[in-house]
Amino acid sequence: MIMFISYVDFDDRRSGSSVRPQKMYNAFLKLGSKVFLVTGAQNNRKKRRKTVLAALEQLKTLKPKFCYIELPSGPIFNMADRLLILRLHRMGVPIAAFYRDAFYKFAAWWQVSPHKKAVINLLHKIDNRLLARCCSMVYFPSQSMADLFSFPQKGVLPPAGEARFLPVRKQARTCIYVGGLSKRYGTDILLKAFEQLNRTGSFPLIIICREAEKKEIAARYLSMPWLTVAHAAEAQLKQYYTRADIGLYCGRRDVYMDFAIPVKVFEYLSYGLPVVTTNCTEIAAFVRRSDVGVIVEDNAAAIADGVSQLIENPQKYQKLCANAVLAINSENLWEHRAAKVLTDLSSFVNPAAKRKTNQKE
Repeated sequence: MIMFISYVDFDDRRSGSSVRPQKMYNAFLKLGSKVFLVTGAQNNRKKRRKTVLAALEQLKTLKPKFCYIELPSGPIFNMADRLLILRLHRMGVPIAAFYRDAFYKFAAWWQVSPHKKAVINLLHKIDNRLLARCCSMVYFPSQSMADLFSFPQKGVLPPAGEARFLPVRKQARTCIYVGGLSKRYGTDILLKAFEQLNRTGSFPLIIICREAEKKEIAARYLSMPWLTVAHAAEAQLKQYYTRADIGLYCGRRDVYMDFAIPVKVFEYLSYGLPVVTTNCTEIAAFVRRSDVGVIVEDNAAAIADGVSQLIENPQKYQKLCANAVLAINSENLWEHRAAKVLTDLSSFVNPAAKRKTNQKE
């Protein structure tokens, strides 16, 4: 049995940070693992504490074989959570943790008061010491991010996708962007690119975002016939993906974006969509290595050109569609990620404990 510790509410699927833990949980189940799930949002402190204390009580009579932790984007707030990790470590349970974000290391991304910054930095320092002491392996979305940390055992565990039954697409026309809206995410250059494209033809763009972020779209674009803006939970996304032919990622390059591996790109590929992505280091390297899209500079003209390449060249487009499906199914399913965790943690099981388990079996 594996204990799975998450810091999100599994009823919330509005962002990549909430989707990933649920996908990993389901992947462990598909691989046949029994999973003891500890979940719940940190900001509901009373409910979270009750859940964690119940897990600690269970450990008096139960010893998981492994523990996998999907860490929050910020520090761990509740002392009970730290006690749970310590308890598992003292029981000799191999622990792997996925460290999904390091925004606190970059001042330009982190606009908070000096006092709050000092407190959060201190809490992260405490968490990192705990992880270094207790974890057999700490995973990161990319090697660039892993290089920022000095944990004894580090690994890379990028996002993944799902195997789907997909329609055959013969030609590209409609593009889709799913995710946050801001200048850093390239919302302005994305819209300028499609304004440019639609001067000479009809090139629809679908944007799926949180309702609160719609204000990031300049008012003049909202009346454009080529733009559809919608707010959709995961269960509702399929209807938009099946209308689309190309997935878009337009993040502006900086040190933070260069090590990001967006979940949305793998979701595009799951639906058989080639991608047009800006040249942020890690995601561009993946797209180039897997040959699943076009890499462009982070400006409107380049994005427009990248989209045009796929629209005007059906043969290239169809080849990239096939590569998208191949890239996901061959080595980038959530089950592949979960299997890697189980394999890695198996190597940390105490040899004496392994012999004991084999004797029981």
